[in-house]
Amino acid sequence: MPLSGKFYTIDGNYLGQDSTEYKLAKSHKMTYPSGVEMVRRRKPMLVGNADELANFITVPSIDSLPKASRGGSGGRPAAQSPLTSPQEEVFRQFKEGMTIGYAVSERRHDPKDRVNIEAADCIEEWTNQVKRKDSIALNESHLTNHYIRAAATGSGKTIATINDILTAHMYLDGPIFLVDPKGGDMVNEYLRAHRTVFEDLEDVEYAKIPEENSEVPSIPFFDIRPYVRTGATSRDAAIQSVTDSYFSLLHEILGEESVKQAFVANEILRGLIRALFDGEHGNDFFSIGDLFQAALKDQNEGVKHVRANRSRSNNDDENLKDPIPPVSDEELRDSLESHLNKSEQSFLTTTDAVLNRIRKMKEREFIWNMLSYTVPESHWDEERNWYDRAGIPMFDVRELLNSEKVIIIDTGDLHDESSQLFSVLFLTQFWRSIKTQWTPEKDDYIANVIMDESPNIARRSIMYEKLLPKGREFNLSLGLIMQYPKQILGDDEFQNRRAYREVLNNVHTKIIGNISVDDQLAESLFHEDLTHSEIKDRINGLRSGEWVVQLPSSGFHEEKPEILTLKPLPIPPGTKESDVTVHPRAANVRERSRVNLCVPKDHPMISANVN
Repeated sequence: MPLSGKFYTIDGNYLGQDSTEYKLAKSHKMTYPSGVEMVRRRKPMLVGNADELANFITVPSIDSLPKASRGGSGGRPAAQSPLTSPQEEVFRQFKEGMTIGYAVSERRHDPKDRVNIEAADCIEEWTNQVKRKDSIALNESHLTNHYIRAAATGSGKTIATINDILTAHMYLDGPIFLVDPKGGDMVNEYLRAHRTVFEDLEDVEYAKIPEENSEVPSIPFFDIRPYVRTGATSRDAAIQSVTDSYFSLLHEILGEESVKQAFVANEILRGLIRALFDGEHGNDFFSIGDLFQAALKDQNEGVKHVRANRSRSNNDDENLKDPIPPVSDEELRDSLESHLNKSEQSFLTTTDAVLNRIRKMKEREFIWNMLSYTVPESHWDEERNWYDRAGIPMFDVRELLNSEKVIIIDTGDLHDESSQLFSVLFLTQFWRSIKTQWTPEKDDYIANVIMDESPNIARRSIMYEKLLPKGREFNLSLGLIMQYPKQILGDDEFQNRRAYREVLNNVHTKIIGNISVDDQLAESLFHEDLTHSEIKDRINGLRSGEWVVQLPSSGFHEEKPEILTLKPLPIPPGTKESDVTVHPRAANVRERSRVNLCVPKDHPMISANVN
C-alpha cells in the first residue's frame, strides 16, 4: 500500500571494503561523529532505542532495489533517474587505469539539477578525486576492446578526453597518440594539465601537419627494410603491405569506385612497385619520385614498342629501350610486357591512368613530401638492424611504440579531405608497424590511439577491417571521440552501414552523453531491466556533464555489466578553468618535436623533384 506520514530520505554512499565505516558496520559496531563532525553537526545520524529499532523500516527507491525485488515492487524506474548501485565486483574489475568518471551511487532528488564539473585546485586534490572508491577505470585489457566517447558540443567532452589521456599516461604502460583535426584549444589545455600534473613536458611530442616551412613527419613510406631485415615478415608480404597502404591513399584521393574502374592501370602500378622492390635488380627503398619516373619511362619508351609492334618492323629494335624496370620475376615481367601489345590509344590511356595515380599525390604537397622521404643505406645500422638515428630526423614509429610518451598530432590547419588523407596515411603506417610486433613484451602494455572528431575516419577500411577487429592481438586501443555514433553513416547510409555495424560490434566500451540515440546504438547497450526504448529515455534524460557507460566484460564467459550512469572527473589543475593557469609552452614542445620528428621539403632526404 502507499506510504504515508512523515519520513526521512536516506542518501546512500558507496563504501569500499577498506573503509573504516564498512569495517565497523561489518562487525556490528556504531560509527560515531568525529570531533569536527560533532561541532559542525555534519554527520547526520538516526539513533533509536530497542522498541524504535524493532519498528524501523527503510524502503529503497525502485532504482536501488535488487533485481529480485524490483518485479514485485509494482514500481518502475524513473526515466531521468541515474542508473545506480553498481555491484561491488564492478568496482574491483574497473579499479585502476584510464579513469573515465564516477559511478553514480545516489538517486537524483531533482531531475533539473545540473552536474557541475568542478575544477581541482591542486594536483593532490585532482589525484585524490581520480582515486575515489567509486571511480571507474579501464585497464589495458579493457582498452584493447576499444572505446567511444560521444556527446554533443559543450557537454564536457574535451575535459573528459584530457582526463582520459592524463590518467592513461599516469597508470598504464605504453604511448598515447592523439590525432586532433579540430584546431581548437584542446591541445593547449592538455599541455597545461600535463605540465601541472607531471611537472614537465619532456615526455610529450607535438607536431602540426604540416609544420612551418612545409615540414612534415619523416616516415619512410616506400621502405621494406624494417620489415624484411628484422625478420618480421617475408619480402613478398612487406611489398604487398606497402602497396596496399599506397592504394588506401588512392582511395581517399580518387574515390574507391574510381580506383577500381581502371583495373589494368592498377595492375601496372602494382607491378611497377614490385619491380622497384625487386630483390635482385631493385632496392629495399625508394621515393614516390622514383615510382613516377618508372611509370613515365614505361609510357615514353613503351609507346615506341607499341608503334614498332604495329608496323611489324624490326629495323628499330636495336634503338628501342626496355620500358620495364629489370626484374628477376619472369611472371611479373610477362605481366608488365603484356600491355605493350595493345593499340597505341589503349596503351596511352592506360599509362595515363597509371601516371595520374601518382601525380594526384602532388596535389597535396605535404603528402607528396612525406612519400618522398628516404633514408640512405649509409644510415642503416647493420648491427641493430634498424635506422641509425644519429643526425637524421625521423618519426620513428618503433621508437615511439616503445616509449611512454604522449604524441599529439594536430591537423587543424588542413581542410577536411587533407586531414582525413593524413589520418589514413598515419594509421596505415601505424598498423604496418604494430602488427610486426615492435612492442615490448609486457602483459600490461597498451598503445593508445585517440582520434578526435572520428566519424569520417571510422568509415575507412583501415579502421573497420583492420584496426578495430584485429588490433586487440597487438595490444592496440582505439578511442573514438565524436558527437554521436550515427555520424559514421554519413550522407550514404547504405554505403557506410558496414562501417557503423563493425564499430558498434568491435567497440565494447561506449561512453555516451545526452544525445539522440538510434536503434542500433540502443541495441548495443545492455540493462537487464530496461527495454531499448527505456535505455533511449535514460540517455535523453541525462543532465549536461553526465554519461551512461557500457563497460566491457572482463573475460571469457563473463557477463557484460549493465550500463550505469557516470559523473565526470574534475577539471584538471593548470587549465584555464582551474584556479591557477599555467603556460602550455606549446611553441617549445613543437620546436623540439620539429627537430626530432620532421623534415622540411628542401631536406636532402626528400627526393621530391619530378620532371
